[in-house]
Amino acid sequence: MERCLRMLGHEVRLFYTDSYQIQCTYLQKKLNELGWKNGEASYIASKKAEFQTLLDGFSPELVFFVNFQRKFFMPQELAAIHRKSKIVFWFVDEVAGHPKVERCLHPYRVFVYEKDDVEYLRKNYAMAAVYCPVGFNDAYEGAAESSDKQIDIAFIGSPFRRRLKLLEALAAEAETHGWRMQIYGPFYETRYFWKKYVFGRKYPLLVNYIQNRSVLPEEAAQIYTHSKICLNIHGNENRSLNPRTFEIMATGSFELLDAHDDYADLVHPGVDLDVFHDEQELVRQVTRYLENHALREKIAKQGKQAVRGKHSMLKGLEKILAAAE
Repeated sequence: MERCLRMLGHEVRLFYTDSYQIQCTYLQKKLNELGWKNGEASYIASKKAEFQTLLDGFSPELVFFVNFQRKFFMPQELAAIHRKSKIVFWFVDEVAGHPKVERCLHPYRVFVYEKDDVEYLRKNYAMAAVYCPVGFNDAYEGAAESSDKQIDIAFIGSPFRRRLKLLEALAAEAETHGWRMQIYGPFYETRYFWKKYVFGRKYPLLVNYIQNRSVLPEEAAQIYTHSKICLNIHGNENRSLNPRTFEIMATGSFELLDAHDDYADLVHPGVDLDVFHDEQELVRQVTRYLENHALREKIAKQGKQAVRGKHSMLKGLEKILAAAE
């Protein structure tokens, strides 16, 4: 996103508001869970001070929030920022069901990744949010297509429960059929040696296919272009299409997506990607497309044509920034 904003001619400063639970030690996390909140309070106070220093030194025309950490910014603090700078929110996760966040948004421009959030915010908070899906960045569009498909099935993502269940079932089939499957993502914490053991006890087949690390967009694009099937499984709560949907298609790779009730006319199952509904259909679809190279390549080509020039992150940011003027 930073790169896209710079491509649009803007000077950008990034500020990360990682939660205390991500940054703290194992002992601090346990103390926090037991009610000792001093560590979290100190962390939040230090982040607020850092952010204020950044604002004072940079004096931005626009403060662009991607999602929103309610603990870091109270309504009065947002109001103080708004007196000097415009504020825009782009939620790339679900908004509905987080009332402390929702009530902070009234005076500001709000864009949402979940299409249903538009109606939810209008009905419950009389707020005019705008639907804006998160597209692919240029690292995916610039990836060179490859005929050397070394990977049969690739998946990149975090370990949501629904994903783990599907991937474990697919790992069983991969072991039986000898499929070359590679799974990338932060599936267990590396800071604690026992985490891999615990994960392996719960998912004994899947653990054999995991490369337990995050990947940058440039590497992700290369993984996709060298894979016959790029699997995309949404998180537990996601109803709208995630950015991965467009990233895979932009590389000219074949995508197999978990089925949705509404594709918002952004993608078309069976034409520019294909879908599955459950574990059994996932296995059938993987088997089908591994055996049918011509159909797989035809759909991948159509998918690339469907998203190029339409569903990029650059296009989304242009839309948001134009509305903020």
